[in-house]
Amino acid sequence: MPTSGTSSQSRTHAQTLRGLTTSVSGAPPSKMPRTRCSAAGTDDMVFIDAAFPQPFRGTDAVRAVLVNIFGAFPDLRYEPVGEPFVSVDGSAAATRMRFTGTMQGPLDPPGFAPTGQRVDFSGVEFFEFTDTKVQRVELLFNVMELGAQVGAAPAPG
Repeated sequence: MPTSGTSSQSRTHAQTLRGLTTSVSGAPPSKMPRTRCSAAGTDDMVFIDAAFPQPFRGTDAVRAVLVNIFGAFPDLRYEPVGEPFVSVDGSAAATRMRFTGTMQGPLDPPGFAPTGQRVDFSGVEFFEFTDTKVQRVELLFNVMELGAQVGAAPAPG
């Protein structure tokens, strides 16, 4: 298992990350529970997504962006690839992610209209923790790849 940190911290953070992916994958936007964002994240958590020009601050803002994303991709599956990597001091973790779904609604920003196209792409998420709660999340992925898959950007080459 590629975790570092203390074994109890590694297990706790791995459970937190599994809980996050379980709580949001395939959830209809209207069912995106505020309590799950609040339970997993600190009140002042920060979410940075490569597709958006600004970070989202606070659990209400994070919930709002998740509602936007799952409104555009109501069947979105957000799944970890392998086990998370937890830092030696247990304050941070990183995990590879796979995203699959169908674009059935608008995504704004960045201003993509619904296309009905399937997406399948990978990314990496970095997490910072305060105790057992997520303080900061940064999601990195190839936004041009997503744009090409939904038909909003030219294909590579």
